[in-house]
Amino acid sequence: MDGLPGPGLVRCPVPDILRQRNKGKNRKILGKMLQTKKKAWYLANTTVRNALRLKDGLRVLVDSPLHGNLEGREREQQLAILLHNTGVVFVARFRDGNYDNDATDVGRKWRSAWMKMGFIRPSFSKDPYTVTPNGRRLMASSTVSEEQECFLRALIALQLPSPIEPFLKVSPFSPFRLIFGGHSCS
Repeated sequence: MDGLPGPGLVRCPVPDILRQRNKGKNRKILGKMLQTKKKAWYLANTTVRNALRLKDGLRVLVDSPLHGNLEGREREQQLAILLHNTGVVFVARFRDGNYDNDATDVGRKWRSAWMKMGFIRPSFSKDPYTVTPNGRRLMASSTVSEEQECFLRALIALQLPSPIEPFLKVSPFSPFRLIFGGHSCS
């Protein structure tokens, strides 16, 4: 893999073999991504740590008054408390039972991960912060194959830039298809 170009510049690490395989429009997109000084794109949020916890979090969310109501710091704090109290995540700031300690970042990270993976609807949709059909599929999954299918659907549907991740100044593309298919770019 390519290394990063140095301090202050972020490049999308793309193996040389992949760069050689992609032709035409895909090569142009990869070139723009390698030259940009903006942040690199990423999927969901690494601070959730384990993608399978997203499923447990969705189950807790859908049965709470926060389902469809995740806007603002107060709701972000309530989500962090809910995830902590149900054992989905351990929030060290609540260790002493003091829920006044600010943990809004935890709620925000979980909301962001669900939204970026398409498991809940974004804030600008008709039914903001409600679980999507693919999120419901993930919640209902009972085998590893079913869970993997939900994550595969989420990755295939992801397109950048998007209203959720508008930072790239390139034609819309699917990172998954770009890397594995090479034929889906505009």
